[in-house]
Amino acid sequence: MKQKFRIGFILYFLLIFTILPIMPQPILERVGISTTVQAADDDNIINYRDITFNSGFATHDQPNIININFPVTKVTNISYNKTTKQLLYDIAPGGSPMHIDMYLNGRRPPGQTKLWDQKLTVEMCGSAYTQMGYDREKMYNNGRDENWSCTGGNFQQYYFQNWSTEWGTLYNIGLDSDDRRSLDFDLSTLRSAMKTTYPYEFKQGYNWFGPSGNDDFMNPPELFRIRIVANSAWYRTDLGASDGPYQVSYSPGGYTPYMTEVARLIPNHPPSISVGTPNGITLVNASGLSGINIEGYVSDPDNEDVTVTAEIPNVFYKKTTVYQAQSSKPFYIPIDAIDDALSPGSYNMTITASDPSGMKQSKNLTINVKQQMRNKSFILINTPVETRTKFFDSEGDSKSAERFRYDHNPYFYDNSMGIIGDSGLWRTSTYSSFPYSGVYTATFQGRDNPKNDDRFDVYRKWSRDNLSSMVFHVHRKPIALFSAKLMGGYIQISDSSYDLDVRVVSRQSA
Repeated sequence: MKQKFRIGFILYFLLIFTILPIMPQPILERVGISTTVQAADDDNIINYRDITFNSGFATHDQPNIININFPVTKVTNISYNKTTKQLLYDIAPGGSPMHIDMYLNGRRPPGQTKLWDQKLTVEMCGSAYTQMGYDREKMYNNGRDENWSCTGGNFQQYYFQNWSTEWGTLYNIGLDSDDRRSLDFDLSTLRSAMKTTYPYEFKQGYNWFGPSGNDDFMNPPELFRIRIVANSAWYRTDLGASDGPYQVSYSPGGYTPYMTEVARLIPNHPPSISVGTPNGITLVNASGLSGINIEGYVSDPDNEDVTVTAEIPNVFYKKTTVYQAQSSKPFYIPIDAIDDALSPGSYNMTITASDPSGMKQSKNLTINVKQQMRNKSFILINTPVETRTKFFDSEGDSKSAERFRYDHNPYFYDNSMGIIGDSGLWRTSTYSSFPYSGVYTATFQGRDNPKNDDRFDVYRKWSRDNLSSMVFHVHRKPIALFSAKLMGGYIQISDSSYDLDVRVVSRQSA
């Protein structure tokens, strides 16, 4: 029976590296009134959109005695526990510091001047309100959001109708008779500073009334307030702490400007994402086979814009934005093994949908990149490889079997590592990697099946070797080894790099 078919042979090699996902380092200091961070999908937790407070300026009746310059401030990661009534939030770093100038002209109270001391104090407090509670507090203050102090505990909540997130002292120092202070505070570390500098004056608040004690606290908070208070006054030193400083301060020393910022709390929900690109998809670093689109659908119940990112840590990063994604909308992110310089290997890609406040959902996708090999190609030892074959038969017969042979010359390079055990022998499967350096000739044969009947086995023919062979080289990485030392004011560099595969031309030719 004549040879009836032609065998085409394509050999692909795959460099597979395990890429461990690198967790992003936190960029925010998490300080709140609960040490347990709840999951975004916990029904007991309400998450809110980020808040950006505008900059502001505060002074009092006599300008330039005390000035507060409040910077643009972003509040992030805001969440509320419906059971404990506890509010958590972060103040994002990177903004301008809060700047406070304080100055007194040294006028002590008349008489008994030795009994008075001048103090400079900066305090901060945070509060959360329902709309009803906030309106009631303003009613107590003649319709104004004004309070020249930061007080805590049940007094604050009974009188001012709010949840206290925290309150404390930032700065408290005695001054000389004629002194000026110019202070800067990093708002992102404000609460840590209060807790560390004046631990006995720092309190982390909670709902004193419980879930049913007061109408103002029955519902989740709707407003959030940050207040900064700067106070400079003369105090009596002979009356004892029990009388309290505010009962013994003397004007005009007691100038107390405050800076208050209030923002509405808007509930926020995470976006959702589905990925349609098949997991484990393969790209080949060859023209026409190297690119695909990472695609899928995103939606956001709050109808916010959704940013979709595709990331392989330290290797690949691209993003796109899907606008007003209340209904499910598609996304596409192109990736190309050649254009994006992806080396052969196996990669774990994280695809994340994020809303403007940072709530997110992620999916993982494995992408394989393979190297298409040709005659005289080179691979490294112990590199996992993939072999693909194509079978053609002129009469349309199916393939009944296949076999492979690897003829290994271990002496092509210096420092031979040994020879594979079945060099020159037929085997039914391909090698998944090659442990020894050298030059290899790989041969593939396919056997046809003209009739699906073992009585005709003699008519099942193997293809010719010369139609299906390929030569490739397996080698070791060179070793870079440098040292440097300072000698006589100059740097001397010694290069001890070496390559175990240094080719001996006289021994073998390519």
